[in-house]
Amino acid sequence: MSGASTDAAAGGSATETAGASGISGASGTGIIPSGDPVPASCSTPALPVAGTRVARLSQKQYDGAVLALLGLDLKLSKAFVADPSFGGFDNNAERLAVVDRAGRDFRRAAEQAAQAVVADAAALDRLAPCSTPDTLECNAGFVQVFGLRAFRRPLLKTELTSYQTLYGKGQDLVEAGTRHARGVRLVVEAMLQSPQFLYRVEIADTPSGNGLSRLSGYEAATRLAFALWNQPPDARLLELAASDSLASPDALAAEAQRLLLDERARPVLEDFHRQWLGTDAFSNIARDATLFPKFVPGIGADLQEEVRRFVSDVTFDRSLGVSALLTDTTTFVNANLASLYGLSGTFGSSFSKTQLDGKERAGLLTRLGFLAQNAHASSSAPILRGAHILKGILCTELPQPPAGAAMTPFPPFSDTVRTGRDQVTELTKSPVCATCHHSFINPLGFAFEAFDAVGQQRTDDRGFPLDLTGTLSLPSGDLRFDGAVDASQRIAETNEARACYAKNWLRYMYARLDAASDACTIDSVAQKLAISSYGTKAALADFARTPSFLYRPTDSQ
Repeated sequence: MSGASTDAAAGGSATETAGASGISGASGTGIIPSGDPVPASCSTPALPVAGTRVARLSQKQYDGAVLALLGLDLKLSKAFVADPSFGGFDNNAERLAVVDRAGRDFRRAAEQAAQAVVADAAALDRLAPCSTPDTLECNAGFVQVFGLRAFRRPLLKTELTSYQTLYGKGQDLVEAGTRHARGVRLVVEAMLQSPQFLYRVEIADTPSGNGLSRLSGYEAATRLAFALWNQPPDARLLELAASDSLASPDALAAEAQRLLLDERARPVLEDFHRQWLGTDAFSNIARDATLFPKFVPGIGADLQEEVRRFVSDVTFDRSLGVSALLTDTTTFVNANLASLYGLSGTFGSSFSKTQLDGKERAGLLTRLGFLAQNAHASSSAPILRGAHILKGILCTELPQPPAGAAMTPFPPFSDTVRTGRDQVTELTKSPVCATCHHSFINPLGFAFEAFDAVGQQRTDDRGFPLDLTGTLSLPSGDLRFDGAVDASQRIAETNEARACYAKNWLRYMYARLDAASDACTIDSVAQKLAISSYGTKAALADFARTPSFLYRPTDSQ
């Protein structure tokens, strides 16, 4: 059937600290040491607050919405044109437009989703139960309930009438099925193409002074649910929005805590870290089988799975934060990875939870995937490793290297250039290179020289002893370290690492680059992340209390 006909008929187009309170559980499993979530200066609405009034659903949000609405995990976005990316994340609210190709994708997906749900008797009964399917008795109830869930707000009278009329035309426009099934199919197909479904629209006109407008209850519920679940609001959030019970920051944060205890939050935590850490690139790592026989074909998927499980265990199951991500020795391995790690014991094709030697490895930066991704085909790569940590973990702005720098060959080994460290030092000794390399990039990279091109442990470089010492200059002070474990632990203690983590979460949740108005929130959350019991989920719940989450500029478009 034609998507054009449905568009026309429907009228749319395509730490707990002393005195803290909050949800908690057994040690290490709670979410919030609440207390004062952000300083008063951060809680006071003030411009500029960045925002967008109309943001299209990202592809993950689209799939999540279809799953929540229909109860079918169809993953229709696999056929979509890719979303634009920014800042390491693949959802950019400012650039998610419905271009011609995307419009065709949404129409085709809506048709497929509607057909799938009416073809599944159980799914149809869950979606639109009706005791008399060959009459129009169920029309109004289904349209009203499904419309509320799909549009994340009650239908307007004109919308209700339009979709009820469309339901009635199902018997003429759809070829097979009961009258009820035909009507449901037509309404679902039309609503899933509507801008009211495809866009998160924030138009509440409730000026709060200082050029800001407060989000409505439905808008706040929608922003929260898509941020933490990649799904539309559930029944409880919609009920609270209807009763205007989400007006206070504490109420919204309490709901954030509830959502973060739900399994639906786990994939969001995993997806953020997948994009932040760039683990998709692990699948492209290839090494010479003669040089690295343990690095078997297809091992990239194992490297991705190790990090996914580790991140999920730390942030969701144990409710810990960035410090644990950078220092924890727990990991998950199968036989392929256990061999590379040099672990003793019996391992199979499935993944087992185990502990790495804390003297050799600690946290994400010493895991095989990170080390192999940031390496050359046959050797380690101190420059790649150091630059990755500076930019991705510490949010350090590095200038572009001189033209042709990447093509400059390493100096050959000699009596004075004996190791990889010597090569990098010699290569970057010119003044134009040394400014960045000798104070920032190189010292960090050298700390990880105990790992080869696939992340295996080594005790020498070409038979010469390793020098893993270094000093990194940061705004908060100099970091002196000896080896990867020491460097990881010291990085985890810095405000720069915690602030960078908070900043990247804001970018992911809001689908935009951080604004000046976010600085106070980022700094506050970074300081709280220093508390071991204040983990990632606590930070996300606290974000829901802030002006950047609760308000939008009155004149934003």
